[in-house]
Amino acid sequence: MERTILGLAAAFAVSVVLFAILSRPADPLPDLDAATTHPDGEWFQKEVMDSEIPVIVDFGATWCGPCRILAPMVDRFEEEYEGQIKVVRIDTDEKPDLTAALGVGPIPAVFVVKNGEPVASKVGIQDFRRYEDFEAFVKPHLN
Repeated sequence: MERTILGLAAAFAVSVVLFAILSRPADPLPDLDAATTHPDGEWFQKEVMDSEIPVIVDFGATWCGPCRILAPMVDRFEEEYEGQIKVVRIDTDEKPDLTAALGVGPIPAVFVVKNGEPVASKVGIQDFRRYEDFEAFVKPHLN
């Protein structure tokens, strides 16, 4: 009887954890218009909003361990899909005002922008355990 109760308790705990993971809200898309009124707005407009190909906007910092884990995935994707994707890296320490204007909080934060519109976003690396996870996140947004 005691084993049955422990088994049921363990199954319940697992189901609660799975529910918490699966029901996690999607990462919000940024308001890119806020960046165009920023002092770096002209640069952001040209590099991201007016790009003819989709853009990965990668927010990070040199001191950020998870950012250093994500960086090789972004580099590999950029290399494998050269000409189909552009990568713009924004160091949150070097451009704190632009980072704030875009509403970026925790890093790493990755946005995919296509035709001047954000189409996908992720904060953190929990969803990118392998390169293939990152590729599956970005690839559907290629032209």
